[in-house]
Amino acid sequence: MDMVPTVLPVLETSAEVAQNPPQLAEVAGAASQETENVSCYIAELTQRIAESAQRQSREVKGIDATPSLV
Repeated sequence: MDMVPTVLPVLETSAEVAQNPPQLAEVAGAASQETENVSCYIAELTQRIAESAQRQSREVKGIDATPSLV
């Protein structure tokens, strides 16, 4: 399998970035911010799912208790 066509562009890009540290810092900062944004989004979704599960659990308990009242 000939890896040269795949590896050469990666090496060229790496060399370009290594020659421009300020650009590297900017890209790293943007990536870090995006990681934080995604992390916050996942945390928010996880919280909503947990709240929904608790609400459904309470509703099921209420339904389960209804026949004993009848």
